[in-house]
Amino acid sequence: MNVLKTMHNDTELIGWVGYENMPSSSFVEFWSDINQANPPKSYLHQPSSDVYWKMGLSLIDVDTARSQLVR
Repeated sequence: MNVLKTMHNDTELIGWVGYENMPSSSFVEFWSDINQANPPKSYLHQPSSDVYWKMGLSLIDVDTARSQLVR
């Protein structure tokens, strides 16, 4: 995968990563806080709201999968 495109505003950097030779395939979008000097030192798990990281990239219905995980 390669960086396909990046853009930024005053506070955020957004990047899209995907396969250049397969333009109709899926891509991943990353958002980052420009003002953050260093990455967080630890990850604080919040089970009631932080479930999207458990999802597969190939799910058809992410909302339904999220609802099932939250339950």
